[in-house]
Amino acid sequence: MTKKHFIIVFIFLFLVVLIAGGIRYFFVDRSDIPSPNDIQTSSSATTFPPAVPEGYDILINKNPAMREDLKKNLTDKFNGTIEGLKTDSWNSLLWYDLGSIKYSFEDYKGAESAWKYAIKIDPLATFALMNLATLYQYKIPDYPEAERILRIVIENEPKIAMQAYSELFDLYRYRYKEKANLAEGVMLEAYREFPDQHAILKTIAWYYLEQKNDTKAIEYFEKFLAKAPGDASAQEELDRLKNSSL
Repeated sequence: MTKKHFIIVFIFLFLVVLIAGGIRYFFVDRSDIPSPNDIQTSSSATTFPPAVPEGYDILINKNPAMREDLKKNLTDKFNGTIEGLKTDSWNSLLWYDLGSIKYSFEDYKGAESAWKYAIKIDPLATFALMNLATLYQYKIPDYPEAERILRIVIENEPKIAMQAYSELFDLYRYRYKEKANLAEGVMLEAYREFPDQHAILKTIAWYYLEQKNDTKAIEYFEKFLAKAPGDASAQEELDRLKNSSL
């Protein structure tokens, strides 16, 4: 092949590749390629926190019985917390503190918003989760949500899982009547997870004593005393129950 023929063939092949590339560009599916707007949105999402709750920086006092000295201290702490959040709105601990302050002033909705925001920033903000569960159990009744949150803590925070089990037990025991039958089960679950916490058996015994179910109370007092034979109050109650059943 002469040099002239080689150049002609090279130009021909180059044009074929160029045309094929152009056709591919116009007809290929490019839906998975991010647009500049998508990239900007993604970048912004990692730069800025979610929109803060409306009215978070307003202190509402619904607790007129609060002592004046405590009111002043908490108001000062509130102002300091708000100043901190203006420069560090990603700080989940500050949002937790804000919720606690609002709770002290009995602004329960304000406390709820602050704690929920802390969890939005940090889904495992333990103390915010526990306080929110308490809020839904005692102040803004939402028992299914309290149950759900306590389960999150149990699954993810071993250090305070026992406290969460106790709260869940009280929820079933006193308030969530539709699931009252789960009270014993949740404490037995706790005992399986924490087998050295024999006081759980005593708690179940007292629970059945409240339910006037002497048979089950005796059963659990005996189970507890088998693990902790020196407990005088449990032994006394067991003796009383056995004597009364004669």
